[in-house]
Amino acid sequence: MPRWLFYSLAIVSAVTCIACIPLWRRSYEGKDVVIHANYSFSTGKAKSDEIRIVSSEGEIYFTRTIVQNEDLGHPKDEIEYFSRQNGWSLSDRYYYQRNAEEWFLGDGGRSWHGFGSTAGEWKQAITHGKVSEEVEMSRRQLLLPWAFPVVLLAILPLFGIRSLIGSCLRRLLIAKNLCPICRYDLRASPERCPECGTVRISAVP
Repeated sequence: MPRWLFYSLAIVSAVTCIACIPLWRRSYEGKDVVIHANYSFSTGKAKSDEIRIVSSEGEIYFTRTIVQNEDLGHPKDEIEYFSRQNGWSLSDRYYYQRNAEEWFLGDGGRSWHGFGSTAGEWKQAITHGKVSEEVEMSRRQLLLPWAFPVVLLAILPLFGIRSLIGSCLRRLLIAKNLCPICRYDLRASPERCPECGTVRISAVP
């Protein structure tokens, strides 16, 4: 991997990691629910595609639920109402008493030490007024502790810092006519280190 690309990725990873830390801390102070809704009625059948991200008590829960083939004769004003909900929104109107993991378990997931992932498809009867119909549903779920993305994103920057420090140290040793491997004085043998056999390398990394 080119060095410039490595350091660019390390910087992006570090910025993202730093941005996650206040969100992690905020999760212990309250609960945030980010929703992306996509309601469609264009095919004559209602379809909803909803993504929810729940952050609370050091956990983050991602879920995507799709309901399709619902044909229950929605009135025009109801269609207009749901259509206005499309897009991203920040909400606190869902299940105040449930944290992210409880919500995940309530949706049928199984967690292990704060981690969990499930997926499923099924048919379910939905009632709208006096009309009832069986619709197709699918759900994808992922539960993670906030510490996981923070630690994962910190790995590349740490390697970048280590590489940068090593490069600076090598420059300094070579500038002082010392072997960058064993630090033997190379003034008497500038081409090769007589101690470890390292061939003289440039001060430029």
